Amino acid sequence: MIGRIALVLATSIILAGCAGRHVRPDLNYATAPVETNAKPELRTMRVAFDQEGAIYPKDEQVVPWHSVRMKWLSEATGQNSFKLAEIEASGSKPYPPLRSELEAAAARELNGLLKSGDTLVVLVHGFNEDYDDAQKDYAVFRRSIDAANAVILEVYWDGIKIPFGWLGEFSRATFWPDAVLYSNLAGELGLRPILNKIDRPVDLRILTFSRGAAVAMSTVARPSYDNDYDDLTLGAPRFSNENIRSVKIGAIAAAIGAGHIRPKANEALRGHKVDLVIGANPNDLATGKLGLPEAYGDTRASSDFDFLSDVFKQDWPNLRVSAVVFKHGSAHNVPKYAEQAKNVPTDSMACLLYLLDLRAAACAQTVDVLGRPTKPRE
Repeated sequence: MIGRIALVLATSIILAGCAGRHVRPDLNYATAPVETNAKPELRTMRVAFDQEGAIYPKDEQVVPWHSVRMKWLSEATGQNSFKLAEIEASGSKPYPPLRSELEAAAARELNGLLKSGDTLVVLVHGFNEDYDDAQKDYAVFRRSIDAANAVILEVYWDGIKIPFGWLGEFSRATFWPDAVLYSNLAGELGLRPILNKIDRPVDLRILTFSRGAAVAMSTVARPSYDNDYDDLTLGAPRFSNENIRSVKIGAIAAAIGAGHIRPKANEALRGHKVDLVIGANPNDLATGKLGLPEAYGDTRASSDFDFLSDVFKQDWPNLRVSAVVFKHGSAHNVPKYAEQAKNVPTDSMACLLYLLDLRAAACAQTVDVLGRPTKPRE
């Protein structure tokens, strides 16, 4: 009996260790209404990307991405990839020729929402979050934003979702490398082409949580890839659009490190100056990794003040880095970082949004701001 129990437990742990379900948006993701308590009056658009940074169509009849069924065991154990390019559209037309058309359509929709002088606020969720989780995060972000002429672009990417409830938590280390790669591709091959097509003068603000920081940073500058994936994005055009007047990124609990915050990023940003404001918390268990934030996927940007100190010393004219310190404890989730009560942001969250020009009130004296933060609208 004891042997059987041990076998079941061992099998469960092995399954959990391999698990990671691909994240697909809801069928009506592009047209679903915004939550009523999350500032629905803000002009809003949604875009979603698969594991390769390929854009989902708004209509499933174009590519049947929602109705396609993968083998349950293969999906549950992370053995299935989920790529739009591998799904045939109606009429047996493959996806790849449609990709540029879908990107152009998304850009037209976005330009139709924007007016000259607007602030485009891009929201990006983290890893281990499905569509519903991301929606909840975005509702919190919306409640905190207090900026005139703001247009919201909600981004969904394949950050992998752990199945099996609490047992699945054993799998974090296993699916993390996939999320690392997918986030980079979502930024460089997914979001960047759309932002490069903005056709009127706007200010760009990107607000992210956890590994969403990699999506943001990969949008503006090519990150460092492992050798096995180094050629995936070599032909991608660089981030370059004279209609984007200013760029600021707020990266709460940023799960990135030297692969994104590096000299080559500064060099790639010629023509643009990017202010990266990190929401730092050395006590966060997910990014701190029990004192080993550089191991198995660098997450030092939000958890290692020595790393940040070295970054602050760099003479990078195009990539200017600062940090706001969060002191809520070890929890790694948006509500703990962002809200002390519904509709009331934490002081650190309010400060970070102020530095992004998304709130009017200046940082409270109790909030620690590190590095060289820029003044609003600089």
